[in-house]
Amino acid sequence: MAMRRLLCLTTLALAGCAGRPAFPVAPAPPVAVEPSPAPTPINAGLSPAAALWHLRAGLNVAAIACRGPGEAALVARYNALLAGHAAGLRAAEAAYLSEFRTAGGDWRDRYDDAQTRLYNFFGQARGRAGLCAAAEAAFAAIEGADDPALAAAAPEHLTALDRPFAPPRLEVSARALAESPAILVASR
Repeated sequence: MAMRRLLCLTTLALAGCAGRPAFPVAPAPPVAVEPSPAPTPINAGLSPAAALWHLRAGLNVAAIACRGPGEAALVARYNALLAGHAAGLRAAEAAYLSEFRTAGGDWRDRYDDAQTRLYNFFGQARGRAGLCAAAEAAFAAIEGADDPALAAAAPEHLTALDRPFAPPRLEVSARALAESPAILVASR
């Protein structure tokens, strides 16, 4: 026991003798490690019909969840989208359902699960403000578009609706990376 105490005291004494550098060492500037600008996995690699259907789902969540001074206008724009593009949206849904049917098995259960995940994804509170802003921009851009133009614009607007939910950008200090590769600092 006495030996252990002596060893601890010696270690502490030696640690206290460690000197500091005579000059301050500036940290290396952070090196940004950006995730791919591709959509998050739930909205990646979609067919044109699926992209349009996912866009409709994201705009639906925005119409339900976005509150504030522009909420009534957002709901009205969503309802106008449904009314003005009923045929195009029905066709997109039919094609999207066909993708699930073609895969076989219990396609309806897989489709329902996928839709639940999609709505839960867009319903996350952490991206709500960005979702609402992206929905406003999407509605402004697609207003007056016909069905083919809406379908063509769907991937671009889906990516914008998706962006607020993307993982945070990681910044890694070059010095920290050299000293300890496990140190990462998340930022937005």
